[in-house]
Amino acid sequence: MKILIADDESLIRQSIRMFLKDLGVDDDEVVEAANGLSMLEAVKDNHFDLALVDIRMPSMDGLMAIRHARESAPYTDFYVLSGFDDFKYAQESIRLGVKDYILKPLTRAQLGEILEQTIARMEKEKAKLLQNLTLCTMALFGRPEEMIPFPQTCYPLLITDDVPDAPFMASELLEKDTDKLMILPYTQPEGTLLFLFETPEYPGYASVYIKEVVQQYGGCHTILEGKAFSDSLSWKQEWERLTLLAACRFLFKGHKLYRNTLKPPELKPELSELCRHCENCLKASLAGDYASFSLSGQALVQTLEAVWDVNSSVAANLLAFLGEAYHIAGQLDRDNLPQKLKQVSVSMIQTMPKDFRGEEILQYIEKHYREDLSLTGISALFGFSPNYFSTLFKKKTGCNFVQYLTKLRIRESKRLLLETPMTIQEISAATGYYSASFFIRSFKKAEGMTPLDYRRTHLEGQG
Repeated sequence: MKILIADDESLIRQSIRMFLKDLGVDDDEVVEAANGLSMLEAVKDNHFDLALVDIRMPSMDGLMAIRHARESAPYTDFYVLSGFDDFKYAQESIRLGVKDYILKPLTRAQLGEILEQTIARMEKEKAKLLQNLTLCTMALFGRPEEMIPFPQTCYPLLITDDVPDAPFMASELLEKDTDKLMILPYTQPEGTLLFLFETPEYPGYASVYIKEVVQQYGGCHTILEGKAFSDSLSWKQEWERLTLLAACRFLFKGHKLYRNTLKPPELKPELSELCRHCENCLKASLAGDYASFSLSGQALVQTLEAVWDVNSSVAANLLAFLGEAYHIAGQLDRDNLPQKLKQVSVSMIQTMPKDFRGEEILQYIEKHYREDLSLTGISALFGFSPNYFSTLFKKKTGCNFVQYLTKLRIRESKRLLLETPMTIQEISAATGYYSASFFIRSFKKAEGMTPLDYRRTHLEGQG
């Protein structure tokens, strides 16, 4: 969310900025303008969701600035701040489509109400856009030959699972969803496909986010960056490139990010077969399928025999990959590979289910749900792999970890909405949400209405 404060009085701008900070808005999301001309320059260079504009400013008054700004900022919520209770000013503001005409001084409570209304409007628009984008992305898998234009540019990422006991959890990533980006995940046999869409306030953020994904997940996953596209016909060729690169990732040591400029190599049949056996081993491990892992491991060893002498560097890379994937102690080589893979397969059938300590885990979540909890973090805390923990947790509670955590947070937020005067921003922070927008989105999905509507509806009913 980006906010513009246009006022020629520095103390007023600073006062509003302090209110915004108190209401949970970061400093870097606020831009100031001291006159009408600098306001127009700011609007030209940025997308603002909300603009608080003084009427009397030097160079150009606020109403004239809003009239010109409307051309480049048709979706911004403009609010007029004035020290004059003048009907003519208010009437002109209405003609310009201003949301409200507010007499100074602007109070913290008024600003909180403005923020809540703006966020609710943004989330409504975002939900509609996400619905359209979801339909577009779903069509990529069902009607690849049909030309389907996208409302905005898509930045795809493919994330593979390279360490069986640390599978990628899209639900965990979405729990930390960012207002600067819209994310649509799809599970494919090749891995988890993320479609990224930038928001107008933060153009260019997709590249920043991809770096963050690599930093967070590159240790146990390969991240493949796709070329940006805006229609379905551009996607087919790009998806083929991504899947070909993912299929041969075992042969290239140390590459955790494959850029969208990289072309898949042409592999000899024995190398393609080697990659296929390695992928089958990973999938069998993820599924806990001992028999399939044993068969795939034997096939991998046999195929690798034909590669040792011809391409030793490829063989070394694949051994390094297997060592990291299965946490194999010591160095893998031609002689000990069969034995090491056998040890991995034996450990799969010897691993006994641990005591889940279900009640203790639920009590811990109940106590700490306001904190930054994640499936990976809590599973490690209690000594489980994320995949195994997720399976046992769902058996215990009937829902996955993220759904359970959301229920606790929404329950507490409903209490705070009805029993306290806290703002939406304050409630979101108090219930473990990093942003008010994400809180509103989660609340609306759970309750069918925004937090503000929930508060109004129930308090009016009580009255």
